[in-house]
Parts: sequence; C-alpha cells; structure tokens
Amino acid sequence: MSQTIAIFIDAYRSINSQKLFWVGLVISGLVVAVFACVAVNPQGIKLLFWQIDSPWFNSTTTPPALFYKQIFVGVGIDMWLSFLAAVLALISTAGIFPRLIEGGAIDLFVSKPIGRLRLFTTEYVAGLLFVTLQVGIFSVASLLVIGLRGGVWEPGLLIAVPLVVCFFSYLFSVCVLLGVLTRSTVAALLLTLLFWCFVVMTAKAELTVMTFQAMERHGVSFHMETHRGARRAGTGGGPSGASGNSAAASEASAHGGLGTA
Repeated sequence: MSQTIAIFIDAYRSINSQKLFWVGLVISGLVVAVFACVAVNPQGIKLLFWQIDSPWFNSTTTPPALFYKQIFVGVGIDMWLSFLAAVLALISTAGIFPRLIEGGAIDLFVSKPIGRLRLFTTEYVAGLLFVTLQVGIFSVASLLVIGLRGGVWEPGLLIAVPLVVCFFSYLFSVCVLLGVLTRSTVAALLLTLLFWCFVVMTAKAELTVMTFQAMERHGVSFHMETHRGARRAGTGGGPSGASGNSAAASEASAHGGLGTA
C-alpha cells in the first residue's frame, strides 16, 4: 500500500510541476471572476461599473439564479470544462505513460515488488486527479458565486465533477493506449484529438440524420392525412354528384319524350 501511495504522489508531483496545471487553475479563476462581475438587475445587465439597459433581458424576465445557472452551463461546462480544460488536461497528462515505459524508466518500478497492473492503474488514477482538481475547484467557486450573487444555493452543480471526470476518463484511456503503442507523447496527443473529433462529428451526423428522418416521417404522415382527407371529400362528393347528374339526365329525357309526343 505504501508503494502505491508513493507512486501516486510521484505521478502527482510530475503533473503538478508542469506549468499547464497552474495555467488551467488561473483560467478557471478568471472564468469564475467573469461570473462574479456580471449581474442582472431590473434595468438590464451590469458588468462591473457599466450598466446596459434592456427591457427584454433583466431580472424581471430572467431571475438572477437562472441567469447564473445559464452562464455556468453554457460557458462553464460547454466551453470551458468540456473542451478547453479537457484539451489542457490531455496535453498535461499525455506524456505520463510514454515517459513511464521509455528506456529504463519502467524497469526501476518493476524491479520493486509491485505488479504492472497496479503500477499502470496508479498512474492512470493520478492522471485523472488533474481533471478532478480542476473541475472541483471550478465547480465549488461557481457554487459560491451563484449562491452569493444569485441568492440560490444549488449543491446539484457539483454533479459536474463526476460527469466531467468520467468524460475525460474515456479520452484519457484512449490517450494511454496510444501512448503505450506509439511510445510518443505527441503522437498519442494528436491521435487522441483526432479520435475525439471523429466521435463528435459522428454524433453530430447521427443527430442530423435522426432529425431529418423525424421531419420526413412527420411530413409524410401529414401529407398522407391531407391526401386521405381530399380523397374522402372527393369520394363523398362523387356518388352524390353522379346520382344528381343521373337524375337530371332522366328528367331531361322524360321532358324530351313528352315534347315529342
């Protein structure tokens, strides 16, 4: 157990020594600071000392709690945690396993009484620690901003921590596999980013196809109902019209016969 803790601490120190770890924390702090600087009031939006009046967007139409939640979801999660922070985390952790298996590095660990599985698992968990700290600090700071500025305390915002860590674990597992196969940090990072882009484009394409299929089904059913209604109207008017014409023809023939007589 002590060996696992020592390896975990060593991996954490290796990640912590990189500048990107602190760059990510600074950017997270700046994003939260932007949250705190923006406010919504009955007149409109206020950014620090600048007031932007708006009759359509103010605290009456959008309560402050809802306003900060929308910013947290739209900017904090969609743009920062799910994209920019994930890229920074991949850059910081992509070299863990290539450095581990490079000449002589892994022999030092394997020579000790520790299994390869536990060694790799410890290094993998240490890589996930990077994202856990980033997301945890950002989520707690956002919770404080929403509570103090919006007046509503939402502990449910902390669910972003396990969700984002789970999302990053998928990317990191692909990066680890590619790093072990190629033994190159740059190759593992670039191939992982390409895989990520491929997955995103596939999901977008699938969503687009499903949307068009749903629209097509709806349009076809609507067209069929319209066509059926027209046919019913035409069919309903057809026999009555035909019977009316037959009656008129019979009456004309009778009058013609009487006139001839």
